[in-house]
Amino acid sequence: AENKRMLHDIAQTAQRRYQIEALEALVSSNYGLQMFDIVEQAKRTLSDKRGSTITLEGPGFKVQEFVTRSEFETIIRAEISAIDAHIDETMAASGLKPEQIDAVIRTGGSSQVPAFDEMLQSKFGPEKVRRVDTFSSVTAGLGIFAHGLDAGIETAQAFTPADVAPTKPAESGRPRVSPANIETLRRRIQVQEGVVEAEMAQADRALVVLGTGKVITAVPLPEIFNRGERGERRDFENLSELGLPTNGQRAITADWDEQLLITTSKYRFLLLTPRQLAEQQVAKVTLNQVFQLEEREVLCTVARWRQIKQQEKLLLVTSSGLARPYPTRVMIESIEAPVPLMFDQPLPGVPVFADGSEGDEELLLFTRGGKGLRTQVNQLRGSGTQLVNVSKGDRVETAVLTQPNTPILLLTNDGYGRQLLVEWIPQPPKDNDKGKAQIARRSDLIAAVPTPADAPLYLLTSQRLICLENGRPPLDDSSKTAPLLKLHKDESVLSVIRNR
Repeated sequence: AENKRMLHDIAQTAQRRYQIEALEALVSSNYGLQMFDIVEQAKRTLSDKRGSTITLEGPGFKVQEFVTRSEFETIIRAEISAIDAHIDETMAASGLKPEQIDAVIRTGGSSQVPAFDEMLQSKFGPEKVRRVDTFSSVTAGLGIFAHGLDAGIETAQAFTPADVAPTKPAESGRPRVSPANIETLRRRIQVQEGVVEAEMAQADRALVVLGTGKVITAVPLPEIFNRGERGERRDFENLSELGLPTNGQRAITADWDEQLLITTSKYRFLLLTPRQLAEQQVAKVTLNQVFQLEEREVLCTVARWRQIKQQEKLLLVTSSGLARPYPTRVMIESIEAPVPLMFDQPLPGVPVFADGSEGDEELLLFTRGGKGLRTQVNQLRGSGTQLVNVSKGDRVETAVLTQPNTPILLLTNDGYGRQLLVEWIPQPPKDNDKGKAQIARRSDLIAAVPTPADAPLYLLTSQRLICLENGRPPLDDSSKTAPLLKLHKDESVLSVIRNR
């Protein structure tokens, strides 16, 4: 009763009251035992499959929690380490070496957890680890021992009820219910083990494309990226053959298990790996179902989280022209928390850039209409700096962090581009500047990217994925643009990709 009153009191002032009330309903309805059984069944499922769904619905609450095998093994990491140590202690006490063990018998439900099986195989060899009557061998052994006692072959110490009486449990103010995460619908998977692995075997890395709305797609890195490095060129005429959307707005290459930071229009920060995205795609689960995004909330940026964590600042740039640096060390704990971080007070506009910065870089901002300006990151205020006075009907489209003397390629949606040096972009004496036109074309500027001479670039269009090996225009200190490629009918350039 005390715990229920505590939950009720918390709900009165909670920012997300309905979630506390849902937990209160779960506890009040005595669904704890049923939740325990459902979680236990999910644990069993994880021994055979890569993921499982925990689902429980009752009066006033609905729990849908997805857990993968790797997440489960992370949860029981302490138990795995403890068992590992106990096995070593037992072997040391016996005076035997692993090669002197004839067979290792796995018995009991927990022995079927793949992590434990792999541990035993690594210690004793896979040929010695056997499974015999998983759920009945202990009972059978007791029966054999009882027969020995009855026949006088075995002996055993006698115990009284007092010897085995449980100790009185310590008083605790914690609710005696199984924990349930009702703050977010994480993921659901019904994929048989091996489906995603077979897809990943096609390439060591992945291509992740952020589409419009709530769409994000991860596919094995297309062969064009390897051929581009060898100086060859090939166009993929049909993006559908690669399983890529025709409305991509951002794209990035990454390792399968590399964490990517995805920001939304509501300044929600999501951490996902290409592997997780691929699992969701196979299971036909959307990111919206996983994180319960708001109706008008859309995905905006994607970046490498590991690289961001190594930098001093997490820099955000918005479509309204605001740039704000955040101390990375402060942000890490919040972003890596089980529940995705979401700003209580979103910045004006939507994020168009989110990446790590050391503070000594040049920051370039470009609008969709082709205007641009630059500043130094170390000149930005911690509370945010309004750098661009965005004209009506325009918006900041992209931003670049770079060092002086670096060539920058500006790209338009109709396949034209201009290459310029950082120093040629004006640095206004005051904030809230309108910027200066950097391209003479009326078409939309869709990307700006540093262009080292030895780094191949790839263009994602509404129809193709193209290696732009020798298509860079010469450096030009004017707003004139040059054609980079010939587009097909109804084709437009969506994004530029650097394979890092």
